Amino acid sequence: MNIPINPFPGLSRLLAVECLKLKRTSTLLMVFALPLLVVLFSTGLAVKSQNLAGFDAQAWQRWWMGVMALWSYFMLPMFIALITGAINGNEHKNHGWRLMLALPVNLYSLYIAKLLLGVLLTASALLWLWLSGLLATLLMTALGAPGETEYGMVLLSAMPALMLTSLPVLIIQHAVSWRFGNIIVPLSVAVMATMGIVQIGSSEYWVWYPWSYMTMSAMGGTEELRHHAVWLSLAVATGLFWLSTLLAASHKRAG
Repeated sequence: MNIPINPFPGLSRLLAVECLKLKRTSTLLMVFALPLLVVLFSTGLAVKSQNLAGFDAQAWQRWWMGVMALWSYFMLPMFIALITGAINGNEHKNHGWRLMLALPVNLYSLYIAKLLLGVLLTASALLWLWLSGLLATLLMTALGAPGETEYGMVLLSAMPALMLTSLPVLIIQHAVSWRFGNIIVPLSVAVMATMGIVQIGSSEYWVWYPWSYMTMSAMGGTEELRHHAVWLSLAVATGLFWLSTLLAASHKRAG
């Protein structure tokens, strides 16, 4: 029995090609614009509703928690839907799939390369969320708030968990965008799923709802709950990855 040394041939080359394709899209703009929008909204709310001169360590922590909550609960699911739709949209336009299927390209590798690009963009957006938050603290300091001395450790320490718990949603949205050429479909999935976080994410059934994992990992009431969300997301993401990869390649071959 011959066991392939590399089960996903050409993966690194395909990932490099997918990165080059970003030049023709507005995907990179979303990576910078959406996290910045969250920070600007939180900053404007703080300037309008609070006495900046009275900011203390707890007030800064609450501000960073608000940024993290708004990102993990609302903006991150929408961001993932938008970038996965944009990544797969290149092939859905102008009969791009016909061209790709005519080339000596391994479909499994192509599917995984696009997924990896989505992971990299999500990680970049999360890092930019923290950096733009630091810039916002400097702005509020200039407007009279005391200096923030923790440098957003609330968000920075939660970033690995947020990234890991976003994987199931990334895989689901990537599979939907790979299958459907209309951007309305993945966006509809994201909107309906986000609305469900309010009811399901705060109930005992959150473990069955991957969109609640991100919020639970960052805002869970206990450390045990936060760790549970991370390990659960890794298990779910592993199963979804193999299942969606097999189905994605077989669908394109059949199409």
